[in-house]
Order: sequence, then structure tokens, then C-alpha cells
Amino acid sequence: MSLAQAFKNAAASAFKATEGVETLVTFKRRVPGVYNPETGTRDTTETTFKASGRVSDWKVTAVNANTVREGDLKCLFLGADFSTLPDLADQAGVNGVEYGIIRVMKDAVGAVVTLQLRAK
Repeated sequence: MSLAQAFKNAAASAFKATEGVETLVTFKRRVPGVYNPETGTRDTTETTFKASGRVSDWKVTAVNANTVREGDLKCLFLGADFSTLPDLADQAGVNGVEYGIIRVMKDAVGAVVTLQLRAK
């Protein structure tokens, strides 16, 4: 077994051990279509996808004026739960509140994806 696979297995085991504390997060992605000269707008297509993650506040020591603000959420997901990673243009819904995605981080082997969310 490769080291990368061992890390992915360890992450999966850790997530399994914390079953019951996950939160379902709904992601919305809007993709602009072609320009419609009759309406003067672009048609957009909206797709949604869901993933269960571990949602928490950031530690007080991580809050600063430059990157993490008070009220931002930290969401951990298994990388295997995504066929396509969320990006900064996507929206995330957590417990009925819409958030913008501020940062998308993943470890070197893609086992765990961490999102920083900020309320709109």
C-alpha cells in the first residue's frame, strides 16, 4: 500500500469514527451560458451537489483581520466525496444559511478538503 493510500484510509477511518456529527452541506454552482442579444443577458445554469462534512467555528487563535473572520465556518470533507471540488464562485448552504466559499484547501494526496465559509 502506498503512503498516499494509507493517508486516505486513515482519513476515512477518522471520518467514520465521527459519524453522527456530520452536517449536510448543499453546494450551488452557477455556470454562465451564452449571451442572449434579445434579452441582453447571459443564460445561467445552476447545479447543486451535496456532501456531508464536519462543520465548526475556527479556533480563536486562527481569527485575524486578513484571512479568517469571526463567524467564518471551517468545514472538513473527505476528498473522495467530491467528483469536482467546490470553488470560490460556488455557494454553500449550511443549516439554512447561505455562505460564500472563501478558501478551498486540500492536503497533498487529496484525502481531506477544508473549506472556509463566510456568511453572505
